[in-house]
Amino acid sequence: MKPSIAAIIPTYNEVELLSACVDSLLAQDEPWLEIIVVNAGDPLPASVAVKVIEHRVPDNCFWTACISEGIVVAKGLGSEHLLFTNADTSFLPGSVSRLREAIADKPMSIACSPAYVQTEGKPITLLYSDQSDLGPLLYGKLVRRWEKPEEAPIEPYEIDLTGGQGVLMPAVLFDSVKVDVENFPHYASDHDLWLQARKLGYRLLLVPQTGIVNRRDFNESEGRKAGSLVRALWKRMTSEFAPESWTIMWRLRRKHQGPLSGFFTTVVSFFLRWTIGLPKIIRRS
Repeated sequence: MKPSIAAIIPTYNEVELLSACVDSLLAQDEPWLEIIVVNAGDPLPASVAVKVIEHRVPDNCFWTACISEGIVVAKGLGSEHLLFTNADTSFLPGSVSRLREAIADKPMSIACSPAYVQTEGKPITLLYSDQSDLGPLLYGKLVRRWEKPEEAPIEPYEIDLTGGQGVLMPAVLFDSVKVDVENFPHYASDHDLWLQARKLGYRLLLVPQTGIVNRRDFNESEGRKAGSLVRALWKRMTSEFAPESWTIMWRLRRKHQGPLSGFFTTVVSFFLRWTIGLPKIIRRS
């Protein structure tokens, strides 16, 4: 029997995190779930490889290229739904079945999980429930509507945007859209994908009683030397591999709004990101 759901996990030499992600998926109540690991790093150890379909790609494949490769593999399996996630995220119990049930009779819907974070020795707390596009700015502002999993609402509801993890969508969506490897090699390709889907009439539904938990150390910097920090900030401001760069923000808005409107919304969004959002950027640099 063909798998109903194919989970796609990009990875690069993060075996411990990947193993936890895979085990959390195997613990879900989904007998027809196939796990595709798109691996841009070293070969997986046998303890992980026996549980998944490992699809090897060159080490210069970033998130978007890995997802694109995974979509091809999943469609080859005949999967009805695709589940995007990352190696550093684990699924809360029952999440996959709740995502599937939320869109079972809604063919033009995409089911989304809230994202939690848990650092060593601390409880699970909400990273974001969803993201707001702030109208024409297409911003992707993180929204936190509660704090702990037990505080989450019961019923699904429509949202603007979400991240690229813990998201379940019909495979047929990719007969009409694609992830944009050329313009968004690592960041913003999920943002771009949701905007493409919305133009086709798809709705993004947040399913609050689900959840992914990110356990990666974000390595927020403290006490960095001024020269080193300036170089890091300049790289984030200009690189196509940084989400807050002019390059990525402009490409997204030009694609979806055209050059004139896109320029003005990029200017405003870039200003907001590098003023209000600057403390967070500094911590991550």
